[in-house]
Formats: sequence, C-alpha cells, structure tokens
Amino acid sequence: MTKTTELHKILARISSHFIGDFVLDDAIRKSFQELGLMTGADRVYLYRIHHKAKLAHITHEWLNSAVPDITHSTTSFALSDFSWLIAELNARDIILVGDLKDLPAKASFEKNTLHEQKIRSFIAFPLKIKKKLEGFFGLEYLEDPFDLPSETLETIRIATDIIGFSLERKMSETSLRKTEKLYENIFENTGAATITIRADTGITMVNSEFERLFGYRRKVVEGKMRLIDLVREKDQPILRRYHHLMMSNPDAVPRNYEFEYITSKGEIRSAYMTGSSLLDTKNCVISFIDVTEFKETERQLIIARDRAEESDRLKSAFLANVSHEIRTPLNAITGFSALLSTPNLHLDKKEKYIKQILNGSNELVNLIDNVLDISRIESGSLKPKITEFLLNIKLEETLDFYNDYKLHHAKENLDIRLKIPKDTEKLMVKTDKIRLQQILANILENAIKFTSSGSIEFGYSIISEKENGSDRQSLLFFVKDSGIGIAKKDREKVFKRFIKIVDKDDYLYRGTGLGLALARDLVHLLDGEIWVESSLGKGSTFYFTIPYEAPVKVKSSVKTPGDKTRRDWSDKTIMVAEDTESNYLYIEEILSGTNARLIRARNGLEAIELFRSNKDGIDLVFMDILMPEYDGFEASRKIRKIRKNIPVIAQTAFTFEGELSDGLYAGCFNDYILKPFNIKAIHELLEKYLFTE
Repeated sequence: MTKTTELHKILARISSHFIGDFVLDDAIRKSFQELGLMTGADRVYLYRIHHKAKLAHITHEWLNSAVPDITHSTTSFALSDFSWLIAELNARDIILVGDLKDLPAKASFEKNTLHEQKIRSFIAFPLKIKKKLEGFFGLEYLEDPFDLPSETLETIRIATDIIGFSLERKMSETSLRKTEKLYENIFENTGAATITIRADTGITMVNSEFERLFGYRRKVVEGKMRLIDLVREKDQPILRRYHHLMMSNPDAVPRNYEFEYITSKGEIRSAYMTGSSLLDTKNCVISFIDVTEFKETERQLIIARDRAEESDRLKSAFLANVSHEIRTPLNAITGFSALLSTPNLHLDKKEKYIKQILNGSNELVNLIDNVLDISRIESGSLKPKITEFLLNIKLEETLDFYNDYKLHHAKENLDIRLKIPKDTEKLMVKTDKIRLQQILANILENAIKFTSSGSIEFGYSIISEKENGSDRQSLLFFVKDSGIGIAKKDREKVFKRFIKIVDKDDYLYRGTGLGLALARDLVHLLDGEIWVESSLGKGSTFYFTIPYEAPVKVKSSVKTPGDKTRRDWSDKTIMVAEDTESNYLYIEEILSGTNARLIRARNGLEAIELFRSNKDGIDLVFMDILMPEYDGFEASRKIRKIRKNIPVIAQTAFTFEGELSDGLYAGCFNDYILKPFNIKAIHELLEKYLFTE
C-alpha cells in the first residue's frame, strides 16, 4: 500500500467520525489519535480563543501514551503573552517550528514557555470561522524534531479543516454570541470594579464600574496601564505579594485586602480588593469595592465613641467636683447661720459668722453662674451686652476685690498688683463689662488657687495688628503669676471643660474644671483669642485679647461711677412687685437706707392696679418675672400703656441678660437685676434711673 493511499484512508476515517449523529468530543478525540499516530506526535490539541477575555484555553488534547511521564499542555494563556504566535496564526495557514532555537526574538515568551514544557518542535494550524481566528490545532514533539513530507502536512491541514467545519456546525454562531454575551454581562454587572491583569499587572480589560471609580476610559487603560501604577506607593509592595499569592497559591489569598488607589484626578480613595487567578494562568481577575465613605463614617463613629466615653468620664468627675464645691459653701452658710442663733453671741463672733455666710453665698452664686453660662454658651443663647465704661476704674475695683479675696483664702503673703499703660486714666472701652469681669475673675482666681506665695500681676496694653489689609487695635490683657506652672503638653488642656490638670496626692486643689474653659468661651464670645505661656515650677502668664475701638476722652463734666452721688431718695416712690415674702423683705432692707417710699404689689394684677392709682407718684418699678395673675412681662406691658416712660427694672432668677440685649423684651424693661440681689448693683440702678443734676 502506497503512502498516499494510507493518508487517504486516514482522512476517510477522520471524516467518518463527523458523519451522522456524532458526539463532538469523541469525534475529536478519535481524530487526534489518528493524527498523532500518523505523525508520531507526542501531543495533539485544540485551543479555542475567548475574544472578550483575551484568552486561549485548551478544549481537547491527545497524549502519546508511549511517552513516559508526559504531562498535559498549559490549560490557558493570555493572547497578549503569545502575541507572536497569534500574529502568525492570523497571517499563515500553517506554522512549522522545527526547533525552538529557530524562533525569532519577538517570540521569546512563547520560546520560554514551550521550553519549560520540554518541547523540541511543533506544528500549528489556525482554526478560522468566517475568516476570524477562533483557535488553533497543534502537534508537539518533545525529543526528536518532526520530519513530515508535504503530503502528510496537507493531510493534517485537511483533517483540521474537517474538525473546524464540524465545530462550526455543532457550535453555532448564535450559541457563541450568547456565551460571550453572558460573560460580558457577568463582567459588566458584578457591582464592583472588575479588571483582568497580566503577570506584570498590565490591565487587559476593565468594566464600566472601574471607569466610574478610577475616572479612566477603557481605551486609556486596556493594554496601556498597569494596576500597580494606580495604587499608592506605600501599598505597591503589598499588592505585588498579593498578586504573586493569587498566581502561586490561590487558596491562601485573603478574602479582602484593603488598599488605597489614585483616581485620574489625583484623589486618594480606599477600596477592598478580592481576586483570583484566571483559568490556571499568570493572569488574574480582580474586583474592587470602594469603601472611602464607609471608612470615613467608621472613623467619625470611633471619634464620636471616644468623645462620648471621654465626655462621660469628665462629666462624672465634674459632678463629683460640683457636689464637693456646692457642699463646701453650703456647709459654711448653713453652719454659721445656725451658730448666729447662739444665745449671748459676742458681737465679734457674730460679725465673723456673717462674713463667712456672705463669702459662702458669693462662692455658691459664682459656681452656679459658671455652670449656667457654660450651658447658655453651648445652646448659643448667651449674647454680649456691649456698653461703654472706664476700663481702669473697673480694673482698680477688681484689684480691691481680689486683695480682700486673698485674705479670705489664707493667701495673705500673696502680692496682687495692677499694671496699666501710661496716659490711659480716662480710657473708655466698648465691650461687655460683665463678661470682661468674668474672664478676669476666672483667670485671677485660678492664679490665686495655684500660687501659694509670691506675686500676681495683671493689666493690659493696646496693640495694633493687620487684618485683611487694614489696621486693627486690640486690648491685650495678661495675668501673670509665680505659681506652680503648667507643663507644655497641658497648655491646651487647661481650656477644656471639666478637666483639672493638677490634683496632687499631698494637696487637693478645689474647683470644677470650668473656670478657664468658661474664660476661653467668653473671650471667643467677645471676638478675641486666649492662650497661656508657662512651664512647670516657673509660673504662668495668661493672655487674652478683645477688639478695641479708638479711645474716647471722657469730659470732666460727665458723671462717672467714681463721683460722689447722693443716697437720699426721700422724695422718690418705688413700687416693688414681688410675691415672695423673703425677697421683698430683703429688697426693703436694701432700700431702707435710701429713705425712698416703698409700695408693694404681691402679684401682677395688683401691680397694675397700684400703678394705675399712683401713676404720677411712682418714680421706678422693680418687677419680678414670675408672679401669680400676670407675669412680669405682661404686667410691665400694661403698666407702660398707663405711663410709657416709667423705668421698670426686671428682677429675675433666670439668665435673662441675653434676651434683654437681643431686644426681645426691650419694650417691657429698661434694665434687669439677677437674683440673688447685690446691694451695690441696686444702688447703681437707682442712681442711673433716679439721679438728676
């Protein structure tokens, strides 16, 4: 039998496998066996191309059982890795490589891969459907190179054409399109940014979610960019290790790996990455889920939790401190009040007890005021009440007060001094006098508390500074002490609420931890800044600023609080609207030295009727806010309808000055006084509204 006849018989047998109702896989397997035995090949195989995934994967293979320890071919490979082979298959009908050493330099990847599989030579035939490369057939030789005559090669080509035609017939284009569409839909609609990458992390394919997250168009990324270049530099080594692990040991790959990536706009965002190797190749499919907003929410929740825990701890400490601070003056008030009733009490002791009661009362009022002011600042209801006053006179009053204050707190050896600039005797300032006094009081009391001996000096200077291109003047106040000092790390903490920096085992420093925090809030309320310079053991200097307008010289003819004023109001009539007996008796005692005539109303309705019957004889009204029948607001409105210009002073236990300065009740009252009443404050109000030249 001639060689040609034998080849014709082999073609006939191969053709018969694909006639009738055949099973495609069996037909191909039998055909590959025929070709392998005919050509002496060690392997015969078919690779199909998946164009969307840019992969070629093996679908059928025959191995020569006569070859010991022969292994299967590579399951799949990226088309970009075998670019020379794919180009040759598109251009030629047959590829003959008699020896791997003959491959050109551009086929180095193919050469290395085939060499690793111990392949000596190979033959490849393209599988084309409608002129499109859909795969290829291959025959490989491991030891001896192939030596086939042309008619044998032609027989192989015809056989592969028969197999290709059968494939086309069995797997219709519709089925292929549906499969590709399915893969495409899965890839596009995973809900995550998904890409495929090569061994060098070069990106071969991306989906629309990747475009959205990273901000790059597909045509800019696919085949042109590497994933490693889109990851922050600090995460690149970890990404490389993650990628290597996916290729070498997929089961050990972490479920989620967090990293930071860089968008096309340079924005740094966070994402979770998960991936796997693609069909046993050096290519991987990777998906990303952006977690930037989640991470920020998580961070804010942690901060909020920490703040809540810290706030809870500080407020618990604050409540304990407040309890102690309230009970201390209450103990003096109740204790010495009880001692006043001792029979035959000596006058000196009585005066001593009264002094202790007054000191305890003032201390308690200051504590309550601080707590209420902190609450009002938090709610935004505290507003500054701006007035003009002589600054130096106010500071001198403060000096006198704290020279008495130090004696009550066993600090007799403490030297408190006031330092004021030259030529400022008549310096008029425009700010909230009460709040400025509070700021100085809190800082001075803090200085006295932490200075056992030595000196405290306070004062101010006028400074100029540039702001938005224009000159601005401010008053720079200071309080300098020679006390225990503050560590550098604690300088900012001293202005935080409820925090007490110093509580030594051998000495307990009283306080609620609110004084300096309130001072800071009040300085900010007045549009200023506050800070401290200090070091341990070397004392502290607190500074704060408030805005200052150009000074105005006060004419000598203008009456000032320092002028002598009369206290005889025997020609004046004052109506006191007060339903609480003890409060009225206290006001009555305060006003007894003025010789003014008093009329009392026990509720709002009685106040209106009494005023109506004495409308021309009453010179001033003290009006309680909370009363039966009519409250102070309504009673004042009705009284003003009777006589519009009558001075009405609100007396209240509410923190009312913010509402008054806002003008909410400006039509009701001329001024106000807070409970507990201060004798000096009441006399100043009388002088303000009853005094005439």
